[in-house]
Amino acid sequence: MSQAAPAITRSPAEVVRQSPVSQATNGICYAVAGEATVPETELERMIAAVPRSAAAALERKAYYFVPLTVSDGDETLIADRYDVSLSENAVCHRNLILGDAQCVFISTRLMDDKFSVAFEFYINVGHAVVERAGVSQDFADLAWKQVEAGMRGETSLDAWDALRFATSGNPDA
Repeated sequence: MSQAAPAITRSPAEVVRQSPVSQATNGICYAVAGEATVPETELERMIAAVPRSAAAALERKAYYFVPLTVSDGDETLIADRYDVSLSENAVCHRNLILGDAQCVFISTRLMDDKFSVAFEFYINVGHAVVERAGVSQDFADLAWKQVEAGMRGETSLDAWDALRFATSGNPDA
C-alpha cells in the first residue's frame, strides 16, 4: 500500500516571495497559496465587502489564505495542503512582520468552510481598524462596566486571559 507524501511546509517569507499578491478594489492586498477549499471568487467577494473606510486601516498589511498555518515552537510554517499530521499544531491565523509589512496567514483548511474563513478574516480586519482608530470613551466605559459585572462575551482563551489580567490589579494591566 502506498503512502501519500506529507504536505510540504515553507517559511512564511518563502510563501510571500512565491505568492502573487492581488489588490481588491477597496485597496486590501491578499494572496492565495496552496490548496484552499474556498474558491478564489468567494474570497474576492469576502474581501471586497470591507468598506474602503475600514480598508484604509490595513495599509502595509496583506492577507495570505493558506491551507494550514502551523505553529512549531517559536517558528511558523505554512503547509501547501491539509495534512492530518500537522493539524494538531495548526492555528487559525498568524500575524507576522516581514520587512516593513504585516502579513496575516489565515488557515483555510483548518476551518474548512466559507463562514469560518470569513469570520477569521473579518476578526483580523476588525482588530486592525480598532488599533488604528481606537475606541470611543463611551464604548470603553461600557465594556469596562461589563467586565466589572462579570458579564460573558467572547469565549476564546485570549479573551479569558485578557479579562483575567485586566481584573488582576496588576499595575501593568
